[in-house]
Amino acid sequence: MVPAEGIAWLGLELKYAKAEALVNEIAFAALEKQRDAAIDERDAAAKKMERALSDTTGVGRVLKTMKDEAEAKDRTTAALEEQRDAAAVDRNAALRERERTLAHAEMLDSMVLPLEKMRHEMKALLLASRSVMLGAGVPSRLKPDKDVPCWYGEHS
Repeated sequence: MVPAEGIAWLGLELKYAKAEALVNEIAFAALEKQRDAAIDERDAAAKKMERALSDTTGVGRVLKTMKDEAEAKDRTTAALEEQRDAAAVDRNAALRERERTLAHAEMLDSMVLPLEKMRHEMKALLLASRSVMLGAGVPSRLKPDKDVPCWYGEHS
């Protein structure tokens, strides 16, 4: 290769490289425009969604109503679960109290019959001793009935 041909070839390569650089710059500028358009479109969609949610008419109102209803249902569900748990605690306490009361009633029932039997035996002994004392001539009344306490009275 002769130096003139080499310089010509370098000149052509330089032109080709400049053309490639220009094509790349144009492609880069096109990609930047596409990127900016995508960002603008994304921002517009976000604003549109924001407006739709804050809109008091149409779809925005429906979306907001649905969102509010879902939140209300969640709150109601949580409150009902708390009430259910509280009712379960109350129910368990009532069942324990019932069991305790039934045990107490059973204990009292087991005690009342022997106590009644003892009371009848004591009254029979008292009446028998009274009749023996009256038969022996012990004075029956030293005090009037109004001065005698009721538990010592004749009809107690």
